[in-house]
Amino acid sequence: MPLSSNPTVAAQRLAALRQLGISIAIDDFGTGYSSLALLSRFPFTRLKIDGSFVAGYGQRHEATTIVDMIIDLCRHLDLSITAEGVESSRQAELLSAKGVALAQGYRFSRAVPVENVQALLRRRWRVQMALPARDRQLLAYKS
Repeated sequence: MPLSSNPTVAAQRLAALRQLGISIAIDDFGTGYSSLALLSRFPFTRLKIDGSFVAGYGQRHEATTIVDMIIDLCRHLDLSITAEGVESSRQAELLSAKGVALAQGYRFSRAVPVENVQALLRRRWRVQMALPARDRQLLAYKS
């Protein structure tokens, strides 16, 4: 059931899940049906930043500004963050420097068969934090 089809029932069901300790994420934030209004209406615990914004992070001023604003919004609303569509080490480093602890995308793995999932989950992903000066400047404009 889309949240928008019966928001009252959806809010009640999500609240019941939250009472059981279940985390709830809003996916593809910034596109389609995932809007700011949903953040005030439903008990989300995590926001997943849409990959279309992450794709330009650290490359285009507009994309970087939008992602940084979403990160700030999550901090103010006490929401955990996942960056979708992380494809490069540079994106992972920049996002990590902004405090984004979880990311998904081809930088880490392409889709794998079910029999390979356990090995993938055991892998430790390290992000190097030695940012070049140009990247430190990019991050500093909002700080």
